[in-house]
Amino acid sequence: MAVKKKNIKSKITIDYKLAEQLASILCTQSEISTILGHSWSAMVKDKKFKRAIELGTATGRISLRRKQFDLAAKNANIAMYLGKLILGQRDEDIEVKHGQVEKLEFL
Repeated sequence: MAVKKKNIKSKITIDYKLAEQLASILCTQSEISTILGHSWSAMVKDKKFKRAIELGTATGRISLRRKQFDLAAKNANIAMYLGKLILGQRDEDIEVKHGQVEKLEFL
């Protein structure tokens, strides 16, 4: 007669606040796993952990975006980059022929 093995899940303790803080500075999954001392695959099964990571990541992205906008007010290169990224603006090359200016189109 075969003996059935019971699959016993071991409970892990997760510091959700620390997980959120690490995600807010945009740490990688590997870095977060190392600091918290558990595998990513084990932690990501926990809904509260996933929410902490989502919230932290969103906070970090918002913070970075805010800093970029602040810099754009002082730095034309940043302003141009954000214009291209967010507004879909692009550089257009021009060619001068016999005193006339013509736009070059790229495919």
